[in-house]
Amino acid sequence: NNKLYNFPIYKSIKYITKEASLKYALSATRTIVDAASLLGIKESDLRREIKKFNICLTTTNYDD
Repeated sequence: NNKLYNFPIYKSIKYITKEASLKYALSATRTIVDAASLLGIKESDLRREIKKFNICLTTTNYDD
């Protein structure tokens, strides 16, 4: 079986690390522009990723 609790860890690492990086950038910065700059991506790409991973901005230190 080679799965921990029937969860394919190796196949999911990419998504887990992306989501963790997004959440860290959003909590460590004050604006989406700053978070995008920290990650080295465009603001529009960051907004797309936030929607993709369904990240709630009210739970971060985000100021709009």
